[in-house]
Amino acid sequence: MTPSPVSYACLHYGPTQLKQAVVAAGVKEHISNARVTLQATDFYRYLTSTTLNELTSGKKGKTSDATEEAYKGVQALSARRHKDINVAICKLISSTLSTFSVPDDKFEVDGGDGNLFTDAVATNSGEEIYLEFHHLSPENCVASKMASYIMEKLQMYAIHYNLVPR
Repeated sequence: MTPSPVSYACLHYGPTQLKQAVVAAGVKEHISNARVTLQATDFYRYLTSTTLNELTSGKKGKTSDATEEAYKGVQALSARRHKDINVAICKLISSTLSTFSVPDDKFEVDGGDGNLFTDAVATNSGEEIYLEFHHLSPENCVASKMASYIMEKLQMYAIHYNLVPR
């Protein structure tokens, strides 16, 4: 997901603290823009089984300075408001895509043993999908930390679902 739909999701569907972080950066409420920016993401395309017409190695378009600042504000709150950010993102998706839903009790789902938590268990077009979101501040988004986090998460899923021996 790009900064725009995450920021808009927090602005439109987040609790007060997240909304304030986005407003403080200068982003204004605009649900149509929120939905358009969501529909431009690879994640939305995945959910709708839409293929890309072109492949690029870089970002297309420009993200405004206000949106970049709003996203940094949201990321800075991630350690304390991780679930709230995920709920806001899923609510934006649900309001845009009728086939997508996440019940309130399907956020931060304990997969068992208290060592595997899934950010959200959604239903899309009748299929259950497990979602992991990552939205940390730029200072914490370094390749080694990201790789370590992803590998640990994959290991936990592999163990939990008996894909590798314990």
